[in-house]
Amino acid sequence: MRRLPILLTLLPLACCASTAMRIPIGDVQRLGGLWQGWLITPRDYLAATLTIKSDGTFELRAPRTLVAGTITTAAGVLRFQASSGLGAAGGHGIITLYEGGGTRVLKTARDDRLFPGRFRPVFSES
Repeated sequence: MRRLPILLTLLPLACCASTAMRIPIGDVQRLGGLWQGWLITPRDYLAATLTIKSDGTFELRAPRTLVAGTITTAAGVLRFQASSGLGAAGGHGIITLYEGGGTRVLKTARDDRLFPGRFRPVFSES
């Protein structure tokens, strides 16, 4: 029963992402700003914030988790690499942006497939 409010909150993210189109990102500056969303763990969903700076550095915060690192572009794909972190949400992987219906959803996926993330923008850097 505790998960029902969380699942109802995630439903718009899932629906929007499924009808949205994947947007190629050639520059990390397009993602600069504060993003709010969820990290998905084997047991639960953790509310998380992702701050991306225009220089490609990022910071991810969730309960018992603080991860910092860099985002780079390679062959048209955005990759993240954690340079420091507490908790289990670090590592390295890809970032994908989906847009559709006036909604932007940022998906993070570690290479080991653990702790995928889904985020929506709060505001963008100018």
